[in-house]
Amino acid sequence: MVRHVTVEDGKLYQCEVRENGTIIHSGEAHFSVSEALYKKSYKLYRSGSDHSELDLICHSVTYYSKAVWTWRTVPQSWGREIASVSRYQHVNMDRTSFGNRLVPKVAGYNGYKFSVRIIPVLFEDAGLYTCFLELNRFVTIELITVKVTAELSDTVTEGDTVTLNCSVSDATASTRLVWINGDGETVGEKTLSGEENSLSLIIHEAERGRGKWTCGVFSGSQLTLLVTYYVKCNGSLNSIYFFHEEGNFVLKGPDNPGSDSVELEWSPHTGQQTTKRLATFHREGQRWTVQWSDEFSKIPDISQRLHVDWGTLNLRIRKPTFQLAGLFTWNQTQIGGNTLSEWEVFGIKVKADSQRPVMGSDVTLSCTISRLPDTVSLHWKPRGSCQRSNNTDQIRLNNTVYLMVRQVGTRDPGLYTWEVQENGSIVLTGDTNVGVDEDLHNKISTVYRSDTEHSELDLICEASAKFNKTKWTWKSQLFQHQQAEIASTHSSESIDVDRSYFGNRLRTTVGNLKGKNFSMRIAPVQFGDAGVYTCSTGLHKHVTIELIAVKVTAEPSDEDSGGDNVTLNCSVSDVTASTRLVWINGDDKTIQVETLNDHGQEGKSSQQIIPKIDADKTKWMCAVFHQNILKILIPYRKNMCPPLNILIIIVSGYLLVKLVIALGLICCLTRCTLSLGDNWS
Repeated sequence: MVRHVTVEDGKLYQCEVRENGTIIHSGEAHFSVSEALYKKSYKLYRSGSDHSELDLICHSVTYYSKAVWTWRTVPQSWGREIASVSRYQHVNMDRTSFGNRLVPKVAGYNGYKFSVRIIPVLFEDAGLYTCFLELNRFVTIELITVKVTAELSDTVTEGDTVTLNCSVSDATASTRLVWINGDGETVGEKTLSGEENSLSLIIHEAERGRGKWTCGVFSGSQLTLLVTYYVKCNGSLNSIYFFHEEGNFVLKGPDNPGSDSVELEWSPHTGQQTTKRLATFHREGQRWTVQWSDEFSKIPDISQRLHVDWGTLNLRIRKPTFQLAGLFTWNQTQIGGNTLSEWEVFGIKVKADSQRPVMGSDVTLSCTISRLPDTVSLHWKPRGSCQRSNNTDQIRLNNTVYLMVRQVGTRDPGLYTWEVQENGSIVLTGDTNVGVDEDLHNKISTVYRSDTEHSELDLICEASAKFNKTKWTWKSQLFQHQQAEIASTHSSESIDVDRSYFGNRLRTTVGNLKGKNFSMRIAPVQFGDAGVYTCSTGLHKHVTIELIAVKVTAEPSDEDSGGDNVTLNCSVSDVTASTRLVWINGDDKTIQVETLNDHGQEGKSSQQIIPKIDADKTKWMCAVFHQNILKILIPYRKNMCPPLNILIIIVSGYLLVKLVIALGLICCLTRCTLSLGDNWS
């Protein structure tokens, strides 16, 4: 549903059919927009809410000296003039019915265009709006309004039921109202007839946790409007989630502010201890005026993002940045004044450590929320049936969930989805596509691998078959010997693998160089494999891969501890700028951070002593960060096996029981045999 279409909108949309996230069919949804408004009539649907707008557009290619907008509530009534203007004069607005909600879109009239706007739209604004240029009727717009109300207040207590009513200002025989829950399922439906113009929905206590309920308005089979209503449990704040520099939403001011002035305050998530007074509202008759504070003017870029809807206490936010997330509060200004309204705005920011990683390299995706309450969770998910799940690791640290993808693009299309869930329901989601650079010519990448049984390294190279000899070489990080040739081939010949260094862990993924593919694999990776791997032909380098290896080892503690403590060591083969080693416990909480800045520093490791009191937390992880980007996670599970003497006792007891059972069976069988022999005799 596209509101207030323009000519440009006619070629902006297409329909996609996806299976498991992969596009299998798409089609353009082009439509033409007529700019000729003379004697045109059309119908618009708007919700009676603070977020609703109505643009009354009127223009002509011919000059007219006067323009008028009229409004009538029912077809039988006379149209009342609500806005008029003459050439070179100010616009006259009749504010009897609309107050300051009716505003001109431009300051004057040029003889061709006279458009006005109603913001916000109320349910009572329904009716016929007509534009006259001099005595010529140009365009007529029929506005049908829809509202959703609750019989109880927004905040309900335990055991209550809430009845929602969806009402439409005018209903024809083809008007249909549909209630939809937060999972997109239809839970109520009715075709309106006669004097009926509403549909009710009773929400029981068990269903209130869904929170989001939507009324859909259909005209025939065509969906014309969706109106969403949020039911909030007692004590919860109004909340909104936005993606960095996207979105346009309104924070509704207090419903009963009184006549005294009201202050608007902001506590940013990036500085929980600071509260900034943004503005003070003063009442002037039936409307409110705003006075921005000195603190407001000192905040960079905020004036381009925050605006107050004219004459109201409502705060409109356009394309907010991540830094604008926080708590917005409307307070009474008098001493001891109450809090009138609160909104908490959560910002979401998604990053990739490389915008276009080289095929076969690693990439880390991060999804960060400005504040993470207990009821909110962050998730990454792969999209597409071809996506692998065994080449990714995911973990949440503080307010960020990381997804580390190994060897991106080699066996998956690089499609991922991030989700923000509140109480298990998705409140915000988006797709991230990793654009993989498939041109490996003269490319350099750095990968991190753990010294574990399941770790593997793919050495991917595309070499032209016209060259005489192509080879893989390796220069160790740990042992400063000269560069060693580990694999080589001539055009269309079998690949020769030197197993002096890696044994059977180094193998080819193809038989020869046909098709330019000269790729190798090391599995499993060991700590001593760290170094620089280069695929080259003569003096020409095709691709270079630097492998940084990481391992976690355990040592018994001093004899004085009685063997209760275990010392874990997390070691990295090479230290680059601002490398951090972070210890994480089984609850995904950071318990120790060590920064290694010296490239040549010895002892590139971090120790973590596990005391006896934490013996039940058997899972520990070492995380390696490079310039605040998480590169790899190495889990370690504490060996909780009993001592050898206890194992001997357990095994001996088990064997003794088996022996007793066997002897018992033999005895029984012997007795049975003797008994049968006596009976036969």
